[in-house]
Amino acid sequence: MRNHLLFIALTGLLAGCQAAPQPMATTRPVSAEQADYDAVWQASLDVLREYDFRVDRQDRRDGIITTYPMTGKSWFEFARQDAATARDAWESSLQTIYRAVEIRVDRDSSGKCRPTVRVLVSRCDRPDLQITNASQAFEMFRLTPRRREVRERRAYGEQVDVRPVPLGEDEKLARKIQADIEKKLTGRPE
Repeated sequence: MRNHLLFIALTGLLAGCQAAPQPMATTRPVSAEQADYDAVWQASLDVLREYDFRVDRQDRRDGIITTYPMTGKSWFEFARQDAATARDAWESSLQTIYRAVEIRVDRDSSGKCRPTVRVLVSRCDRPDLQITNASQAFEMFRLTPRRREVRERRAYGEQVDVRPVPLGEDEKLARKIQADIEKKLTGRPE
């Protein structure tokens, strides 16, 4: 009787310790269209990482990759690549400029996958931190009701009226990113 109880207890314990079934590896080959799409998708993500953009959204079904807005390269940041011209770097040094990338992966008329890159540019709008005349300089040292409200909202972790002002698109940087994606796809050395 004792052996039977021990056998039942061990059987019950072992039944609960059974490993979960592993997914079966597929042996079905990937189609040429899917392989082409995957290559463009991965090359796009790799190039965005090289430019230090953080990916916000990856929607493979719609073919869209978007990034979080990133502050632009200033003149003393030599290693960054997100300014296509020297003017862009100087502008980012004087004003907080944000760039966000949107890549759409679509098929062209020949059936090949091609990325379409857009770089959206905006600037930071912080009117309470700008000093444009003597009275604003004097107000900077006083705790006005507006500054008190901003300070209290920041203390409680709330967002304070920082709205990006859209400036348009950076077509030069978009062409540069698209060319780097094409280089990665063709395997040409840089």
